Amino acid sequence: MEYMDERFHHDLGIDEIAEFIGLSCSHFCVLFRKESGMTFLEYLTKLRIERACSILRNTEVKVYQVAPLVGYQDAKYFTQVFRKMMGMTPSEYRIAEQAGSE
Repeated sequence: MEYMDERFHHDLGIDEIAEFIGLSCSHFCVLFRKESGMTFLEYLTKLRIERACSILRNTEVKVYQVAPLVGYQDAKYFTQVFRKMMGMTPSEYRIAEQAGSE
């Protein structure tokens, strides 16, 4: 997981991580789920969205610029994933966070 935490903003794949730690993809997936309670993709998405939230809260970086910083090359897709996980768009999240801190 530390490897993922350091490289979440890159195009990470199961095969790359499994190879890095010396496991087959299927064995890695089973162990990962057992240890984390979620799939590789669920964990990676959670990590990326948490980082996006931090960027949105603490910087003035434009939303379309946040996407590639957290591993999404397509800002529209990033917004869709963000909305699914957070229940609001990145812009709405930033506004809500700013209103809450005043």
